[in-house]
Amino acid sequence: MDKMNNSNTDSINTYERIVFITRLSAIGDVIIASHTISKLILNGYFPVFITSHTTKDIALSINGLEAFICYQKDLNDTYYIKGTEVKKDVFIQEINKIKSLKKNIYIDLQKTSRSKRAYKFLTKNLNIKIEDKFTIPKMTFYRLILIIFAFF
Repeated sequence: MDKMNNSNTDSINTYERIVFITRLSAIGDVIIASHTISKLILNGYFPVFITSHTTKDIALSINGLEAFICYQKDLNDTYYIKGTEVKKDVFIQEINKIKSLKKNIYIDLQKTSRSKRAYKFLTKNLNIKIEDKFTIPKMTFYRLILIIFAFF
């Protein structure tokens, strides 16, 4: 679905929904996840990527990604809006301003204890409301299909 513009001169986008997507592991896996994020953007979704501090540069280079979080258990969380680091309250405020047609969902591209902590972090610490949660275990046929389709 294409983004719909408000009739105001400072057009406000309305997205299909906000999708929180988590990939907290190796650089190669995060690069593969970046293709999924690009497809979400092309289809009118607003992805918020949750990744580790070590893959921040990859998140910064994803074309069209406007919001992401660097999250790791023993490190301070960092929040980014349009490539600029912002404080937690500013991040939450900006995410809450986003207009969407449907409620937020969470996609876990990893299904590990780290990604489960990231989900709890989102819902408890950031008070993000999630309508539905999807997990894709690392070694499933479905995940393999998603990776293949991400390249087309």
